[in-house]
Amino acid sequence: MARVFWSVALLLVCAAAATVAWALLRSAYRHWTLERGGAVYELPVGYRDVVLRLAGAGAAGVLAASSLWVSQSVREDRAGTTVQAAAAPSRPTPLTGSAAGGAGDADGGNGADTKAHRGPGAKPGAGHTEKTGKKKADEKKAAAKKAAGAKAAAAPGAKREVDLGGRPRTVGRPSNGRLQEFPDGTRVWLPRQYDYPSAKRRAFPVVVTRTAERDQQDVFRAFAAHTERELADPFVLVLPAPAADCAADPAPLLEAVARHYRLVGGAKARGGLGTGVHAACAVRQELEHPDRYAAAAGLWGDYADVGAPPGAAGTPAASGKPDEAGKPGTVAKGDGRPQVLLGAVAGDGRTRTSALRLRGLVRPGAEARVLDTPVGRHRLIAATAGYFTEKLTGPQPS
Repeated sequence: MARVFWSVALLLVCAAAATVAWALLRSAYRHWTLERGGAVYELPVGYRDVVLRLAGAGAAGVLAASSLWVSQSVREDRAGTTVQAAAAPSRPTPLTGSAAGGAGDADGGNGADTKAHRGPGAKPGAGHTEKTGKKKADEKKAAAKKAAGAKAAAAPGAKREVDLGGRPRTVGRPSNGRLQEFPDGTRVWLPRQYDYPSAKRRAFPVVVTRTAERDQQDVFRAFAAHTERELADPFVLVLPAPAADCAADPAPLLEAVARHYRLVGGAKARGGLGTGVHAACAVRQELEHPDRYAAAAGLWGDYADVGAPPGAAGTPAASGKPDEAGKPGTVAKGDGRPQVLLGAVAGDGRTRTSALRLRGLVRPGAEARVLDTPVGRHRLIAATAGYFTEKLTGPQPS
């Protein structure tokens, strides 16, 4: 019986080692191709991970072959001793259970043994009472912690924290990237370049994206295509949960997301994007709070409800005071003015008229650029990726 057990165990080890060897070979090939692709973006190239995986695959292959050989030897030894094992006199099997103990084991074997295990003086149900008390204590601690968190959130000036609900799960791989979703509904799209082995120590700029679900695939595809053509930096796109407040400061959300991903910190590496009914949200955030984003873009949106808040930018032009040259309305580049892009598709006169109206309303207190492209939405989104490359800080060492 022991020989059969060891033979089966060795066969299982052989199968597991062969599976690991095959997986490591595939991983080595994938890392090799990714390293070659990373050279296009001037990322450092190294084949250390490829060599390590090949070495691991070789070791797993040797283990698989050795296990198979030993298993074969065990089977041959067992075949040579089968006749002797069959001729050996059998021994009587000792009686157990109800046959040996009679009425003493009527409780299924839990009578005397359980009492002896508890020890002298033990009371029935003591273990259950102890577990119940511990459970109640844990519940009290959790309730106290929750109450303390609510009190801190209600306190004036308290820093709002975002609870994503746990770890993310991958829900798709659109445009050769990775789309992950947190339990609270927040989604994060990682570009293909994020998973390059040579980019393990690089952080990426982020664009907070608010768009209809039917337009998400177009946004991923356009950003990926413009990056592949080396016309835009790779960006991490964060899609807030549907119930998220548009007017809320995005910093707490991005801080929570940054615990799971490599993101460049600070507002200079942060952009806001809104499409359709969400365009006004992104543009209004940048106009009212230019310290939250480096730039924002609204595509095919209506800005009838968006105005120019007085003094929002905090610049001489916004306050109505002349600059050093004595010319009101001339503000130097990089002075902290809001930066917005208003994109319209050719043929959509309503969107174009709304964008031109808003540009005339916010200038010169804000830099408002209108992009009226004769091509479709895909090219407009791709051009927006180029705009963010111009305005945002690019990938940085993490």
